Amino acid sequence: MRGVERQVQSMGSKIEIAQRAFDKFYAQCFWYLRPDLQVREQDLPTIIDGLRKHGNREAFLIAAELCR
Repeated sequence: MRGVERQVQSMGSKIEIAQRAFDKFYAQCFWYLRPDLQVREQDLPTIIDGLRKHGNREAFLIAAELCR
């Protein structure tokens, strides 16, 4: 049961991190998406890809964190 709880908490924190990254790097990495996007689990691959392709070092490191 604890493993499932950790996965749920982990996914929640990943979504929070992804939302903050989306807001911070919108102009640089996500100009093609709606500016009011509320990041969901299914958006994580898009967020990670945008951070890696169009971001700076900080964005790349956040993408790496989201992949853990």
